[in-house]
Amino acid sequence: MTEYINNVSFEELIVKYLNNPDDDDVKHEITICFYLLSDNIIRAFNFKLIDKEDALQEGVLACLSKVERFDPNRGKAFSWFTTIILNHFRQLYRSCKNDINLKRRYLERQIIGKTQTIFEGTSSELSENVAYRIRRNFEQY
Repeated sequence: MTEYINNVSFEELIVKYLNNPDDDDVKHEITICFYLLSDNIIRAFNFKLIDKEDALQEGVLACLSKVERFDPNRGKAFSWFTTIILNHFRQLYRSCKNDINLKRRYLERQIIGKTQTIFEGTSSELSENVAYRIRRNFEQY
């Protein structure tokens, strides 16, 4: 398998697919091209929060879902599908980042609830320094 995509043959393959979307051989070849393009983008940009295998499948599926919208008169196939994959990966990255922030805030609130019960006097073995830190962290929320 090649490590790069020839833009001219890639566009010819896409036009062939658009003319006959039921041809399984062309569909297989175009899927391999999308796979290679997604793999190269994953290696180039190194998105750290998303799973590489899931991102690879998501990139291929995003391209397959939008291949009918491609117009060879409006641009090159390589740049068009690269933009689709990058935008999809950025959205995945933002979603993962938001999920991580939500989990972090939830866990912080759980810790605050536990420290509030300690702060209210259920534990008499608190030193002044610990009580001050808990009070300061609790007042932030």
